[in-house]
Amino acid sequence: MKKKKSIKDIISYSEIKKGQLVGGILFVSLGMILSICPILVIYKVIKSLFLYGKLEQSTIQFCTYGLAAVVLSYCLTYIGGILCHKFSYVLIANLKKKILFHIGNLPLGFFTGDNKSKIRQVLGSDMNQIEGYFSHQLPNLISTLALILAMIIVMLKINLILGLTTLLIIFVGLGIQIAIMAKIIKSGGLEKNFAILDQINSATTEYVKGMPEVKIFGTGAKSFKTFSKSVGEYRDFTSSMTSMIRPGFVSFRMFILSVATFIVPVGILLMSRNNNLDFATVFIFYLILAPAISVPALKLRDFAEGMNLLNEVVLRIYEIIDQKELAIENSEEEIKGHDLEFENVSFSYGDEEVLKNISFCAKQGEVTALVGYSGAGKSTIGTLIPRFYDPSEGSIKIGGVNIKNIPMNALMERIAFVFQDSDLITDTVFNNVAMAKTGSTKEDVIKACEKARCHDFIVKLPDGYDTVLGKGTYLSGGEKQRIAVARAILKDAPILVLDEATSFADSENEYLMQEALSELVKDKTVIMIAHRLNTIEHANQILVISDGKIAERGKHEDLILADGIYKRLFDIYKKTNIWQMDIEGSENE
Repeated sequence: MKKKKSIKDIISYSEIKKGQLVGGILFVSLGMILSICPILVIYKVIKSLFLYGKLEQSTIQFCTYGLAAVVLSYCLTYIGGILCHKFSYVLIANLKKKILFHIGNLPLGFFTGDNKSKIRQVLGSDMNQIEGYFSHQLPNLISTLALILAMIIVMLKINLILGLTTLLIIFVGLGIQIAIMAKIIKSGGLEKNFAILDQINSATTEYVKGMPEVKIFGTGAKSFKTFSKSVGEYRDFTSSMTSMIRPGFVSFRMFILSVATFIVPVGILLMSRNNNLDFATVFIFYLILAPAISVPALKLRDFAEGMNLLNEVVLRIYEIIDQKELAIENSEEEIKGHDLEFENVSFSYGDEEVLKNISFCAKQGEVTALVGYSGAGKSTIGTLIPRFYDPSEGSIKIGGVNIKNIPMNALMERIAFVFQDSDLITDTVFNNVAMAKTGSTKEDVIKACEKARCHDFIVKLPDGYDTVLGKGTYLSGGEKQRIAVARAILKDAPILVLDEATSFADSENEYLMQEALSELVKDKTVIMIAHRLNTIEHANQILVISDGKIAERGKHEDLILADGIYKRLFDIYKKTNIWQMDIEGSENE
């Protein structure tokens, strides 16, 4: 069984020494212990006034020591806080660097779906949680325990019976709280709480995301049901949990906050047996000190809740850290040319086999098109080339060398990918294009954009190439795609994978896009995944993918004559291009 990870593992993973943390906690704890000196000063003053009717010289001197202790307490707490913060900042820096380095070695397929938002959460709010734990929570927890221990020792030394009474009440209160936490954990309350919160977040996101469709189709009430149901479940869950823990929580607060109430009868009993001013001063001191111990005792409950949240953070971090990195087997084989070869490649998403024994060779300087019905596996073939994923069987070679033996940087230098749905970063247009090639000048970027037919709309943006995208300026799907084509042109990689690169182009711009792509593919090994079959009629070879296998292969004319899947797909495509609807709603060709 795999060992559950804890916050200690985070420290080990970050490879940071604990000296600053230990020193910081020690200083903070000493500072916290010294903070009880003013209470001891009050005891001395009360005792001096009760017994002698005036402040003795020794009491005045003790007050001076108490003031010095307060100043020293502040200084120690300040220095300890600095050390703990310094430790946490170095730890977070190391942790982020290691996670980012690890992420850089993960398959590109990891950065799809919900994993991108998970990475943002881990590197953002989760890092803040860990920083807060080492900067505040842990030092406060240990210093609070040290303070409670010091107060108990002082109380026991001044009067054993009253001290034991106070200790018993505190232990009963904490015992009730521990029983409450054990009950919650045993019932699975924490896991259910986070699960329902995830449901609410998902339902909220989907509801807000689909608001245009909800309004257009008038399904507001129905669409709201999922969100309403999730919120209702959370309401019912929290109500049941509150009912379960309310008696124990009330008892916990009653004991902790009412320490003095329990001490009073014990004190009165002892005073009836020890009727002297010395015990009276002790009793008054206990009535002051006993309530003061309830404040740090109450904090312990908050620390317990914080630890539960921290465990969730550690779990999310290790979900990323435990992801398997891409294996690169160093080889001294020379890459000869840029022919791309699939040899008996099979691939599965989990238990679902998507590709089965795929074999083909895409020659340098030629266009190899992949066509087929939706879900046949076309895009999956494209994603295996830049190692978004590794095949479960078979091999993929570039220039005769298995891509697993090519360092990732070298592999990425040889491949350009234009996605069907291209993401742009929140940065200037120039940087979005220039990221394709280190050291690109503005002239290089403009030239690439002109070839991609996106220069004209870029210069019309508020600040031209210096316009920041994602902050008040947004591009259409077709414009984003042309920016992606400009990146590929600028990169000028010898292998090009086009995943429906004209999918967002309108009629006016499709011809211009095809012109740009015609220039882009010159002398390159091109894999073109296409749904618009008119774009691949002149491809050197067409592979028809069906049910994860190559069902047909050949040139356009040969496949039309074969009268198979490709012929049916092409006929359907032609019909969709001339489809129209008359005013009565009937379809005509």
